[in-house]
Amino acid sequence: MIPINFLCPPGGLGEYLTKIQKKPASILRHISIPLFLTAMLQLGIIVAMLSLNGLFSELRQNALSTLEERTQNKYQNLQMQMKTEWAYLAGSVERVQGIITETLAQEGKTFADIADDPALNRQLTLAVAPELISRIRSNCTAGVFLILDGPGAAEEGDSYAGVYLRDDNPDEVDVDNLDLRVVRGYAEIADALGITQDGLWQDFLTFPGGSDNTANDFFYQPLLVAQSARALGPGNDGYWSLPFRLNGEGDGEIITYSEPLVSREGVVYGVLGVEINLAQINDMLSNGEFARAGKACYFLGVSQDGGASYQKITAGGSMYQRFFGAEETSLRLASITQEGHITIQSTLKDEIMLGSLQELQMYTQSSSFSSQQWTLFGMADETTLYSFENTIRKVFVMAAALAVLLGVGVAAITSRHIACPIVRLANSLKNTDPNEKLTLEPTNIREIDQLANAMMTLNHEAIESATRLSKILKLAGLNIGVFKIRNN
Repeated sequence: MIPINFLCPPGGLGEYLTKIQKKPASILRHISIPLFLTAMLQLGIIVAMLSLNGLFSELRQNALSTLEERTQNKYQNLQMQMKTEWAYLAGSVERVQGIITETLAQEGKTFADIADDPALNRQLTLAVAPELISRIRSNCTAGVFLILDGPGAAEEGDSYAGVYLRDDNPDEVDVDNLDLRVVRGYAEIADALGITQDGLWQDFLTFPGGSDNTANDFFYQPLLVAQSARALGPGNDGYWSLPFRLNGEGDGEIITYSEPLVSREGVVYGVLGVEINLAQINDMLSNGEFARAGKACYFLGVSQDGGASYQKITAGGSMYQRFFGAEETSLRLASITQEGHITIQSTLKDEIMLGSLQELQMYTQSSSFSSQQWTLFGMADETTLYSFENTIRKVFVMAAALAVLLGVGVAAITSRHIACPIVRLANSLKNTDPNEKLTLEPTNIREIDQLANAMMTLNHEAIESATRLSKILKLAGLNIGVFKIRNN
């Protein structure tokens, strides 16, 4: 029988099939790469659709709108508290005017005598003191004061007569007035009202530095405006002070609202006002989910340069301490949009703060102090403000990574399931005797079994052809030798 090596490539059919591969690659690679590309394509399509539909921009806009809504709520509460409740002095101004008018009539004096009569001023402050208690109770403020534009003591040339009361707990009312203290005023006032004297008590007021000292603005600003030609009349010359300490005393800063007292004859004889502890405003700004959870902070400031910079009144929320610090006394805007959205550079971190501003209506447009614009800011850093949008983006990235890992895992399992039968088939081919009929075990994979059947059919037909040729040569009596030539 003639050998059939010349009909099959050297090394068998398996080696031949391997050599004809132009770029050999594993089944895992052939399966995993399409799966990976498909997953990336699907993710890209989803992200593109979401971006084109404006989902991410809408999420950002919703975050800004939420912050703006919270800031507006704070603004409304603060505006109502400061303007409507704390600064409402109309009734007290009329009653104080009536009490002083009546006392002057009893003493045979006029409003002009207040400027140089300490004894008269003592009588006037004693008469007015009960009305101040009524005022501090109805306004729920931390203090109330009446300061006459006249001496408090004959031997003290720079003294001013007056009464200054403080309430230790403005949110509650003690019927016995045990929560009230006399900070400034004659000793007779404390005795007459049954109120204790403050540890820093003085029987009259002094204003070191006069009108040049900004800490004295709460007295001089409304007084001087009323004395000038700029006076607009009752209720229109009121003044909101910047934070200060009375004569530099006390632990906490305060702000005040004060109005000038003007007689019917046009004599400006003093000021009446209320004190608000900054802790009260700070508590208002620090309350609420956003501020307590550190999602936003609020800044109350005053601008006197048209909005280029804002002097700090107070701030609420722990986020402000993290990004600006307790010692920061001013705020400067980086930019502002037509919608009122602002950007501010953090002074402690390399972060941009985003937010909204609301301008409080503290003065009328015709007021002498209208250039002082009180403004409330609501702010949050970009990372915190856009945290939900960032979470959505992370979810998509994690979903893509999971899809890739899952695809690779499925590809690995699938390729192993396919490759094992092929490896067994290849090993069977390598171990097959070329001169014997090829017999391969089925793999139960249709395509592979079809390939195996085709190879077995081809092998059987080759063997039959060789056998038939050998028989013909033998019957013809021809002696023919067949040799196998190796290239190497």
